[in-house]
Amino acid sequence: RACMPSWHAPRPLRGVTGSGRWFTLAGGLTFLIGGLFLWSGDGWKYGGGRRQQLLQLSKTRYNASSEELTHLFKGGLTLWGKGNLLKTSVHKAMVKTVNHNFQNAQGLARWLDGKKKKTNHIKCHNRVQVWAIEGEPGFFNYWEGPYIPTLRLLHKWPDILPKFFVDKHAVRPILSGANIMCPGLLQPGCVLDDVEPGTIVAIMTPGISEAFAVGLTRMSTAEIKEKRKGVAVTNIHCLNDFLWKYNASMA
Repeated sequence: RACMPSWHAPRPLRGVTGSGRWFTLAGGLTFLIGGLFLWSGDGWKYGGGRRQQLLQLSKTRYNASSEELTHLFKGGLTLWGKGNLLKTSVHKAMVKTVNHNFQNAQGLARWLDGKKKKTNHIKCHNRVQVWAIEGEPGFFNYWEGPYIPTLRLLHKWPDILPKFFVDKHAVRPILSGANIMCPGLLQPGCVLDDVEPGTIVAIMTPGISEAFAVGLTRMSTAEIKEKRKGVAVTNIHCLNDFLWKYNASMA
């Protein structure tokens, strides 16, 4: 015992005996863990909380200036498992939220709820979640944010999102992952619904009846027309990205 290193036999705390010693140690440990969460001059840093604070997510809107959502599926779609089938109560809550958050969504809500669709909740890499309806991606979100409809769902229910029409010359860059700039929205024939910053919109082009991208507005419609330059819409999801290529065999 004389040769045993001192760290094998910790000395008891002076003035504290029995259970009191353990309460003292527990209190110190609690203080230490609390410090990990609270110590920061500009926000939460433990567990990614600072990142969530920067995004300023809510149940109805994303932070309009967030770069985290730019071309969200360009790097791939890595699934964590095959997902879980939604329980009836969770499915009903989802239908209620969809009906509340999207415009002209009554028909979509009835379609989802009339004959309960098989809906799987799938967690993916980079804080992304996907809800596959009958094996086809219907909604996704980022970091517990609000639901965003996929292009496949949007092609079936085109009126649930406001529409932004871009110039035909901007289509190819957008499909390559570029954000939507103000000049591309202000060309002859381009029509913009009246929206505020942080709104999910369908990106379309004159002469084509279906959306080819889903974006998040960084400016209001009035600001786009007034400033006439800069990034107007963040490109989140577009044709031929990895979410578009998702198939039922992945679920």
